[in-house]
Amino acid sequence: SLSPLLGINSTFESFDRRLPMPIHIYRDVCMWNTMHLWDKKKLSDEFSDYLFKSSDPVAVHRLRAIIENKLSHSLLEHVRECKHELSSNRSAEINFTELNLGINKIVTQDEISKTLAPPVDKIIQVLEKTIGGEDKYNLVDKFILTGGSSRVKYIEQRVSEKTGGCKLLMDTNFYDSVSKGLSLFAYYNKLTIL
Repeated sequence: SLSPLLGINSTFESFDRRLPMPIHIYRDVCMWNTMHLWDKKKLSDEFSDYLFKSSDPVAVHRLRAIIENKLSHSLLEHVRECKHELSSNRSAEINFTELNLGINKIVTQDEISKTLAPPVDKIIQVLEKTIGGEDKYNLVDKFILTGGSSRVKYIEQRVSEKTGGCKLLMDTNFYDSVSKGLSLFAYYNKLTIL
């Protein structure tokens, strides 16, 4: 994960106490649907203490520069490319050269697997709840993995272990299949999308 290079493990001083960097910043910056919410005023207010009283000011400076220069999308594209490369290689490099921020990291499939274990556990729980329990897998003809993240080897492996890999299909149109599925859901449930 790149978050340590952006100060997620750092602390800052507030009223004679050391506090961890707020997680909401990283969540906002690293999600496609929230990265645009930061403006100059919010940035200035939020980072006034973090930057100057941080245990890792260089990392926090990187985070601020990414937000201030609206580079979140570009950074996430590098992460997406790395994730794509990891679908066929044991390791991949993220080399983000914008503004000479020094964001460079080799990522391995093992690291991704460790990071993804808790959310994939939740996927498996939802899957079991959807089909009615762990003993019901044999009643399902096919399981289809879809969406860009379905190409991550760890996700494919975990779902395959649960479903019996012979029933597992990979959607060939994984980039827009999620949005198409949501559109069909809305259509059949007569939902209005604004």
